[in-house]
Amino acid sequence: MPKAWSKKDERQYEHHKDSELDTRTVAELRNRARTLRIPGRSRMARRQLIAAIRRQGG
Repeated sequence: MPKAWSKKDERQYEHHKDSELDTRTVAELRNRARTLRIPGRSRMARRQLIAAIRRQGG
């Protein structure tokens, strides 16, 4: 059975997860936004898409 994650492990995972969005293309970000049903995604710039996805927890 794996050990429980520490707070540090959680922070490192969140940072890694967030940095993955920075390497995605606009098309990939729009696809992710579509699966999260983010309204207005087709008019959003890359940074806006990343922010919206992060707000949704995706």
